[in-house]
Amino acid sequence: MRRSWSLFVLAAVILLPITTQAQNRFETMPGFDQYEAVGQVVGRGGTLAGSGGITGPIWSEDGRTLYYEKAGSHFRVNLRNLRLTEISEDDYPGTEGPGGMRGRGAGRARQLTEETSPDGKWEARYVDFNVVLYNTETEETVPVTKQGTERFRYGTACWVYGEELGQSDAMWWAPDSKMLGFYEMDERHCKVFYLGESLIETYPTLNTEKYPKAGEDNPIAGLLQSDRRPAGIQR
Repeated sequence: MRRSWSLFVLAAVILLPITTQAQNRFETMPGFDQYEAVGQVVGRGGTLAGSGGITGPIWSEDGRTLYYEKAGSHFRVNLRNLRLTEISEDDYPGTEGPGGMRGRGAGRARQLTEETSPDGKWEARYVDFNVVLYNTETEETVPVTKQGTERFRYGTACWVYGEELGQSDAMWWAPDSKMLGFYEMDERHCKVFYLGESLIETYPTLNTEKYPKAGEDNPIAGLLQSDRRPAGIQR
């Protein structure tokens, strides 16, 4: 027993200088300054640490700036020097801002269900998995598609497009308001992902999404256009 303890002490004495030396070398390695800077931002006690999650992250087009929301406030991170700045809501990028990744009230991973034509005379609407046109002057309703189903839809996208690609639009008008473009989304071959929600409630709910995992087939997207008539659809 005494011999084993002596060997342990001897090993500790030998390894201690090696460990200390390795730690000292780490501080001299290339990129250590950047490592420390990142730690000041995301490490324990850093500006991104603490309670509350980060939401609405948006990358700038050049990839050098990150915008996000936290606890009702808006922030900008300069990824070159990791400088964090709190900004006003007006300076927070929207759909046309840096990255173009923020939805316009469509909800997380969803797409807008209405799109008004540039001349203001028509509204394209996503209704019951189909595209419907509403004439704002005559209040006439014109169905553009009729065959849409829950897993084969027109005028919307899917969770993958909304969550991973930041796609909040699924219908687009031509500048002269004569043509409408819209998505066709086929998820019939995708596997169902089950997500429990409201777990703290007495009766939780179950949400299902056609969400492909790594290696699985993605939804098949088509892009159609119409001259505002059901017979005028082109792929």
